Amino acid sequence: MLPDIQNGISSLNQKLDWVGVEGIQLPFKVRMKEGKIQDTIAIIDAYVSLNKDKVGINMSRIPIILHEKLKKNELDSFYLEEILHALKEKLNSEEALVRISFNYFVPKKSPISNNIGYYFAPSSFIGRIQNNNFIIHYLETNIQYTSLCECSKAISDNGAHNQRSVANIIVEYKNNVEKINEIVWIEELIEYVEKCCSCPIYPILKRVDEKYITEQAYNNPKFVETVAREITTLLKKDNRVISYKIKVTHHESIHQHDAVAIVKENWI
Repeated sequence: MLPDIQNGISSLNQKLDWVGVEGIQLPFKVRMKEGKIQDTIAIIDAYVSLNKDKVGINMSRIPIILHEKLKKNELDSFYLEEILHALKEKLNSEEALVRISFNYFVPKKSPISNNIGYYFAPSSFIGRIQNNNFIIHYLETNIQYTSLCECSKAISDNGAHNQRSVANIIVEYKNNVEKINEIVWIEELIEYVEKCCSCPIYPILKRVDEKYITEQAYNNPKFVETVAREITTLLKKDNRVISYKIKVTHHESIHQHDAVAIVKENWI
């Protein structure tokens, strides 16, 4: 029989918060808000806690569990619960944490020419199971948009500087598998951001669309602070959201640095 070193007793007397694997890539299916199924590729990070008396974990069990569970092609973030329970039980750990990251594609029509392309939002389903088996669900997404500087418009005789910007949003939503209306959808977070920005980004543009976007942004200038505050106002009104963290970044076109605003609500 081969030696099983990781199941030995550790003399170092130090608990480890998380031990696991990162970067496992697997095919993945995601349910869209409208009910369609989207095929994508998941990059998965999975961890468990390690008690102070254990040398290590049976790390090979983590990719085995992920391959087994993802074969079923489950479709939304609540599927994390089955993965989390399996990790916790099969690795005999008190807690487990999983992040499933993927590019999420949304069909989007250009504003004037009506050409349809695919806007993508890098997103993650994140789940954590605690030692009392309580599970926390998070959704993270990154939404790009156009911003135009309020100050630049006010002080310039001609034009104003603009930039491609991104809102990183992480929301914790209610833990209720039976109620699909408690889920926060990526499409809804995209809609929130696009209500607050100078102008949305579109995947396909003709000249008439570019003219529209340029003029729309110029007529709707937004500081990074303004966008962060307006997104916060919308999230506060959403009773599905328990807590959130927002990081808004404007990649400045006239500076070598970026402008950033961060808001946290009930966030640890």
